[in-house]
Amino acid sequence: MFGAPPGAAAASIRTVVVRKDCRPLCEKFIVMPFKKVRGNIAPGEMRQASNSAAALRLAGAMAERLVGVAAYAVMVNMESGDISSPRVLCQYGEVADLAA
Repeated sequence: MFGAPPGAAAASIRTVVVRKDCRPLCEKFIVMPFKKVRGNIAPGEMRQASNSAAALRLAGAMAERLVGVAAYAVMVNMESGDISSPRVLCQYGEVADLAA
């Protein structure tokens, strides 16, 4: 018979294949305020929202007191923290292009 020698614990073997092109991406919702700095539009501090409806509400609430504000859906690489593929959900006032 095949297997472990008598008295030895049987070892389990498991093969895990990791593809380098496979990244764990997750969709997140952010709200980005914009302000004027020396005559140019500059991003403020990004805020995360729990879902798209919350991002829209937050952007609307912030809109009255800022030069501009936008809500985005973005893809986040959970390993590196990189943000990609911004999609505008709404925008108020003057905003800069995130993809630039």
